[in-house]
Amino acid sequence: MGVPLSLPKSQPQPAQLSYGVESLELFQTFDRDSYRTSFGVDAPWRDPTRPKKCWFDSTVDLSDPQRGVHYRTVQQLSDGTFGLIEFTLPALVAATVNLPGVKQYPPYVLEPTGATRGGTPVRMELLSLEYNARALMAETGALALVDDGASQMYGVVYPADEKRRMWALRYSPGGQVNVGALIQSRHEKGVDSPGHWDVSSGYPVWNSDPRAPDGMHDLRPPVPVPVRGLLPNEALRPAAITALGPMGVEVVRTDLELNQQASQGWFTAADRQTLMEVHQGLQNLLKRG
Repeated sequence: MGVPLSLPKSQPQPAQLSYGVESLELFQTFDRDSYRTSFGVDAPWRDPTRPKKCWFDSTVDLSDPQRGVHYRTVQQLSDGTFGLIEFTLPALVAATVNLPGVKQYPPYVLEPTGATRGGTPVRMELLSLEYNARALMAETGALALVDDGASQMYGVVYPADEKRRMWALRYSPGGQVNVGALIQSRHEKGVDSPGHWDVSSGYPVWNSDPRAPDGMHDLRPPVPVPVRGLLPNEALRPAAITALGPMGVEVVRTDLELNQQASQGWFTAADRQTLMEVHQGLQNLLKRG
């Protein structure tokens, strides 16, 4: 686990006649689950203005976030064949993923307590730390912070290692709200999930923001994964030929293709070259005659 890091790395050339173009890809691809598993953190928020992008490049210089970074990808050309073309991304886009799905927020976990009041255990959700109570006081415009467990007649007895107290916020002369209960409602959909306090009633009520679109059905094509250049013994070929034309693409090992053709007695490119040389020789003899 650590800082997300993704470096370009060429994969070993497969020792087979043909293989998918994913064997040319320079970067590992992620979804939200694999990103979290790999790096121990959630992927950045999805930007709905951008299409899906499942890879990122940690080598990008971000001193100028809009500087163009150049990559190659496999694409079908206007004549129906396939080739490598260049595409350019702003540096900031190249350096980040843009993954569909909803960001997950960790559950709000309450620590047990041994505090009691009148010999009865105190519910742990009613306790909070003073600095959290004061932050909430400022955030919600409370009039005063009150230690509700400091009553001489019916006070709370805390264990020596318990730092929390039964803090409450006063919003009117005659009414107050327990801070721990407010904090629990604020994190009901996960710690730091988005939303806002509504104090229009005189007391704070947490309203969670609607869930953002997850992008799972975004019809825009994703940002392609950059690929390495073709090796001298590689060529791009249609994976299938249909009535509608070439469909899909694969990488062919031309050296293995020649070996296969020769072993099966096929008319190879070398045979074609030899035939052309014989033909040219015959043409020369006829001209001399």
